[in-house]
Amino acid sequence: MEVKNIQTRVRRWYVGDEQPPFLVPHSKEPINVLYQDKHLLLVRKPDLLLSVPGRHTLNKDCMISRLQLEFGDALTVHRLDLDTSGVMVVARGRDALVKLNRLFQQQAVAKTYRAWVYGVMEIDEGIIDLPIARDWHNRPRQKISDEGKPSVTRFKVLRRISAQSGD
Repeated sequence: MEVKNIQTRVRRWYVGDEQPPFLVPHSKEPINVLYQDKHLLLVRKPDLLLSVPGRHTLNKDCMISRLQLEFGDALTVHRLDLDTSGVMVVARGRDALVKLNRLFQQQAVAKTYRAWVYGVMEIDEGIIDLPIARDWHNRPRQKISDEGKPSVTRFKVLRRISAQSGD
């Protein structure tokens, strides 16, 4: 048996340094399984729960870890942001993961998001067609970048609420 020496790098934080890693508040909200078969799960991820474990050791509570307690073969197909709740597709086993990943890569899966937007949208609908990439200085955020992957977002205002009406 080969023994590998693994060194842990200690990082000290000083005033003026970048901020220490963000610690996620622990979500007590359950994950609802909406559908299950031998190939996949459809689950509702609550907001304030990571989809996958975070980088910091205290950010290990996440949707996939919780699901694997009941479904040992559950594997992550895609993610939703920490602040986003919604339906997620979870593979059951490697074969299902490969096939589901292919569908996502081929953009054969349509995703719809609904959001409350504060401020004034000047137009009722439109298309944002700009490449996005990781913002390495502000992870896990993304940014518009010529080196990014193609990304197309179609948006439509479903309802406007007057600030004075309280609707």
